[in-house]
Amino acid sequence: MGKLAVVFDVDDTLVSTTVAKARASERIARYLQDLYGVRVDAGDFQRARHQVEGSVQYSERRRESIEYVLRVTRIERRAKSPLSRDLLDLFLTESTRQLRVNESAARLLAAVVDGDHLAVSSTNGDAETVRRLDLPLVAAFTATELDSAKPERDHFAQVARRLRCPSVKVFSVGNSVRYDGLPALAAGYAAALIGEWSAGGHSLRFVGEGAAALREVLGEALRRSTSSPSA
Repeated sequence: MGKLAVVFDVDDTLVSTTVAKARASERIARYLQDLYGVRVDAGDFQRARHQVEGSVQYSERRRESIEYVLRVTRIERRAKSPLSRDLLDLFLTESTRQLRVNESAARLLAAVVDGDHLAVSSTNGDAETVRRLDLPLVAAFTATELDSAKPERDHFAQVARRLRCPSVKVFSVGNSVRYDGLPALAAGYAAALIGEWSAGGHSLRFVGEGAAALREVLGEALRRSTSSPSA
Protein backbone atom coordinates (compact mmCIF):
# COMPACT_ATOMS: atom_id res chain seq x y z
CA MET A 1 0.00 0.00 0.00
CA GLY A 2 1.37 3.41 -0.98
CA LYS A 3 1.27 6.64 0.96
CA LEU A 4 -2.17 8.07 1.71
CA ALA A 5 -3.32 11.64 2.28
CA VAL A 6 -6.17 11.57 4.78
CA VAL A 7 -8.14 14.82 4.80
CA PHE A 8 -9.95 15.41 8.09
CA ASP A 9 -12.92 17.72 8.38
CA VAL A 10 -12.61 20.17 11.29
CA ASP A 11 -16.03 21.22 12.60
CA ASP A 12 -17.52 18.43 14.72
CA THR A 13 -14.97 15.95 13.39
CA LEU A 14 -11.56 16.92 14.73
CA VAL A 15 -13.01 19.38 17.23
CA SER A 16 -16.33 19.80 19.04
CA THR A 17 -17.29 23.01 17.28
CA THR A 18 -21.02 22.94 17.97
CA VAL A 19 -20.48 22.75 21.73
CA ALA A 20 -17.89 25.54 21.59
CA LYS A 21 -20.19 27.83 19.60
CA ALA A 22 -23.10 27.16 21.94
CA ARG A 23 -20.97 28.17 24.92
CA ALA A 24 -19.78 31.25 23.03
CA SER A 25 -23.42 32.21 22.44
CA GLU A 26 -24.10 31.88 26.15
CA ARG A 27 -21.11 34.12 26.84
CA ILE A 28 -22.47 36.77 24.45
CA ALA A 29 -25.87 36.63 26.12
CA ARG A 30 -24.22 37.30 29.50
CA TYR A 31 -22.12 40.09 27.98
CA LEU A 32 -25.18 41.88 26.61
CA GLN A 33 -27.04 41.50 29.90
CA ASP A 34 -24.15 42.65 32.10
CA LEU A 35 -22.91 45.54 29.98
CA TYR A 36 -26.06 46.86 28.35
CA GLY A 37 -28.94 45.38 30.33
CA VAL A 38 -30.21 43.74 27.13
CA ARG A 39 -31.77 40.33 27.61
CA VAL A 40 -31.37 37.84 24.77
CA ASP A 41 -31.86 34.10 24.89
CA ALA A 42 -28.63 32.28 24.01
CA GLY A 43 -30.60 29.59 22.18
CA ASP A 44 -32.34 32.18 20.02
CA PHE A 45 -29.00 33.80 19.28
CA GLN A 46 -27.53 30.44 18.29
CA ARG A 47 -30.48 29.51 16.05
CA ALA A 48 -30.43 32.89 14.32
CA ARG A 49 -26.69 32.55 13.69
CA HIS A 50 -27.12 29.05 12.24
CA GLN A 51 -29.83 30.34 9.91
CA VAL A 52 -27.60 32.88 8.25
CA GLU A 53 -24.40 30.80 8.26
CA GLY A 54 -26.10 28.32 6.00
CA SER A 55 -27.03 30.98 3.45
CA VAL A 56 -24.03 33.29 3.01
CA GLN A 57 -20.64 32.93 1.35
CA TYR A 58 -18.23 30.96 3.53
CA SER A 59 -15.68 33.78 3.68
CA GLU A 60 -18.25 36.23 5.04
CA ARG A 61 -20.50 34.05 7.15
CA ARG A 62 -19.25 34.89 10.63
CA ARG A 63 -19.46 38.66 10.30
CA GLU A 64 -22.80 38.52 8.49
CA SER A 65 -24.24 36.09 11.02
CA ILE A 66 -23.46 38.46 13.88
CA GLU A 67 -24.93 41.41 11.99
CA TYR A 68 -28.01 39.36 11.16
CA VAL A 69 -28.54 38.46 14.80
CA LEU A 70 -28.26 42.12 15.76
CA ARG A 71 -30.90 43.04 13.18
CA VAL A 72 -33.49 40.39 13.94
CA THR A 73 -33.19 40.72 17.71
CA ARG A 74 -32.88 44.54 17.61
CA ILE A 75 -30.13 44.21 20.19
CA GLU A 76 -28.00 47.00 18.77
CA ARG A 77 -30.87 49.48 18.86
CA ARG A 78 -31.74 48.57 22.42
CA ALA A 79 -28.11 48.77 23.51
CA LYS A 80 -27.71 52.17 21.80
CA SER A 81 -24.21 51.22 20.70
CA PRO A 82 -22.54 49.71 17.60
CA LEU A 83 -21.91 46.13 18.64
CA SER A 84 -21.17 44.05 15.57
CA ARG A 85 -17.37 44.33 15.78
CA ASP A 86 -17.30 43.77 19.54
CA LEU A 87 -19.61 40.79 19.34
CA LEU A 88 -17.72 39.22 16.45
CA ASP A 89 -14.44 39.52 18.32
CA LEU A 90 -16.01 38.12 21.47
CA PHE A 91 -17.65 35.24 19.63
CA LEU A 92 -14.46 34.23 17.83
CA THR A 93 -12.32 34.51 20.95
CA GLU A 94 -14.73 32.59 23.15
CA SER A 95 -15.59 29.87 20.63
CA THR A 96 -11.87 29.23 20.00
CA ARG A 97 -11.15 29.13 23.73
CA GLN A 98 -13.87 26.52 24.21
CA LEU A 99 -12.66 24.19 21.47
CA ARG A 100 -11.72 20.67 22.47
CA VAL A 101 -10.25 17.91 20.31
CA ASN A 102 -12.52 14.89 19.94
CA GLU A 103 -10.66 12.02 21.57
CA SER A 104 -11.82 9.49 19.00
CA ALA A 105 -10.72 11.77 16.17
CA ALA A 106 -7.32 12.11 17.86
CA ARG A 107 -6.96 8.31 17.76
CA LEU A 108 -7.78 8.22 14.06
CA LEU A 109 -5.33 11.04 13.42
CA ALA A 110 -2.62 9.23 15.38
CA ALA A 111 -3.20 6.07 13.34
CA VAL A 112 -2.61 8.01 10.12
CA VAL A 113 0.58 9.62 11.43
CA ASP A 114 1.89 6.37 12.93
CA GLY A 115 1.43 4.72 9.54
CA ASP A 116 3.68 7.37 7.97
CA HIS A 117 0.81 8.81 5.94
CA LEU A 118 -0.14 12.45 5.41
CA ALA A 119 -2.69 13.88 7.85
CA VAL A 120 -4.39 17.01 6.51
CA SER A 121 -7.37 19.12 7.54
CA SER A 122 -9.80 21.02 5.35
CA THR A 123 -12.56 23.37 6.46
CA ASN A 124 -14.97 25.95 5.14
CA GLY A 125 -14.18 27.95 8.28
CA ASP A 126 -10.92 29.37 9.63
CA ALA A 127 -7.63 27.48 9.67
CA GLU A 128 -6.81 29.28 12.92
CA THR A 129 -9.30 26.99 14.65
CA VAL A 130 -7.21 23.89 14.05
CA ARG A 131 -3.80 25.58 14.06
CA ARG A 132 -4.27 26.68 17.65
CA LEU A 133 -4.73 23.08 18.73
CA ASP A 134 -1.23 22.02 17.59
CA LEU A 135 -2.35 18.80 15.89
CA PRO A 136 0.13 16.66 13.89
CA LEU A 137 -1.07 17.86 10.48
CA VAL A 138 1.15 18.43 7.47
CA ALA A 139 -1.29 21.07 6.20
CA ALA A 140 -4.46 22.86 7.31
CA PHE A 141 -6.43 24.12 4.31
CA THR A 142 -9.38 26.51 4.19
CA ALA A 143 -11.97 26.96 1.47
CA THR A 144 -10.67 30.50 0.96
CA GLU A 145 -7.12 29.26 0.35
CA LEU A 146 -8.33 26.56 -2.02
CA ASP A 147 -10.86 28.84 -3.71
CA SER A 148 -13.28 25.95 -3.38
CA ALA A 149 -15.70 25.27 -0.54
CA LYS A 150 -17.20 21.93 0.38
CA PRO A 151 -19.38 20.48 -1.11
CA GLU A 152 -18.04 21.84 -4.42
CA ARG A 153 -16.94 19.04 -6.71
CA ASP A 154 -13.29 20.10 -7.02
CA HIS A 155 -12.62 20.77 -3.32
CA PHE A 156 -10.69 17.56 -2.64
CA ALA A 157 -8.96 17.70 -6.01
CA GLN A 158 -7.67 21.13 -4.98
CA VAL A 159 -6.37 19.64 -1.74
CA ALA A 160 -4.53 16.94 -3.71
CA ARG A 161 -2.96 19.54 -6.03
CA ARG A 162 -1.84 21.68 -3.09
CA LEU A 163 -0.09 18.69 -1.50
CA ARG A 164 2.02 18.31 -4.66
CA CYS A 165 2.26 14.57 -4.17
CA PRO A 166 0.74 13.11 -7.34
CA SER A 167 1.28 9.51 -6.23
CA VAL A 168 -0.68 9.72 -2.98
CA LYS A 169 -4.22 8.42 -2.65
CA VAL A 170 -6.59 10.94 -1.09
CA PHE A 171 -9.27 10.04 1.44
CA SER A 172 -11.83 12.11 3.30
CA VAL A 173 -12.81 11.67 6.96
CA GLY A 174 -15.78 13.69 8.16
CA ASN A 175 -19.21 13.73 9.71
CA SER A 176 -21.30 14.94 6.76
CA VAL A 177 -22.43 12.92 3.77
CA ARG A 178 -23.10 16.14 1.86
CA TYR A 179 -19.93 18.05 2.71
CA ASP A 180 -17.36 15.32 3.32
CA GLY A 181 -18.62 12.22 1.53
CA LEU A 182 -20.24 13.19 -1.76
CA PRO A 183 -17.60 15.69 -2.96
CA ALA A 184 -14.84 13.16 -2.22
CA LEU A 185 -16.66 10.49 -4.20
CA ALA A 186 -17.29 12.96 -7.04
CA ALA A 187 -13.53 13.56 -7.23
CA GLY A 188 -12.88 9.81 -7.36
CA TYR A 189 -11.70 9.48 -3.77
CA ALA A 190 -12.96 7.29 -0.93
CA ALA A 191 -14.28 8.50 2.41
CA ALA A 192 -14.88 7.42 5.98
CA LEU A 193 -18.10 8.92 7.28
CA ILE A 194 -18.53 9.29 11.00
CA GLY A 195 -21.89 7.95 12.05
CA GLU A 196 -21.84 9.04 15.67
CA TRP A 197 -19.35 10.37 18.20
CA SER A 198 -19.57 9.17 21.77
CA ALA A 199 -17.46 9.58 24.87
CA GLY A 200 -15.72 6.29 24.23
CA GLY A 201 -15.52 5.94 20.48
CA HIS A 202 -17.12 6.25 17.10
CA SER A 203 -18.64 4.34 14.23
CA LEU A 204 -17.37 4.72 10.69
CA ARG A 205 -18.90 3.85 7.32
CA PHE A 206 -16.41 3.45 4.50
CA VAL A 207 -17.52 4.36 1.00
CA GLY A 208 -15.83 4.64 -2.40
CA GLU A 209 -13.30 2.69 -4.42
CA GLY A 210 -10.16 1.89 -2.48
CA ALA A 211 -11.77 2.41 0.93
CA ALA A 212 -10.21 -0.84 2.16
CA ALA A 213 -6.81 0.92 2.23
CA LEU A 214 -8.15 3.56 4.58
CA ARG A 215 -9.79 0.92 6.76
CA GLU A 216 -6.41 -0.81 7.04
CA VAL A 217 -4.66 2.43 8.10
CA LEU A 218 -7.29 3.18 10.71
CA GLY A 219 -7.53 -0.43 11.81
CA GLU A 220 -5.65 -0.14 15.10
CA ALA A 221 -7.58 2.96 16.14
CA LEU A 222 -10.83 1.23 15.24
CA ARG A 223 -9.90 -1.81 17.30
CA ARG A 224 -9.19 0.42 20.31
CA SER A 225 -12.57 2.11 19.97
CA THR A 226 -15.43 0.93 22.13
CA SER A 227 -17.77 1.19 19.15
CA SER A 228 -17.63 -1.26 16.28
CA PRO A 229 -17.22 0.27 12.83
CA SER A 230 -19.95 -0.50 10.34
CA ALA A 231 -19.22 -2.07 7.01
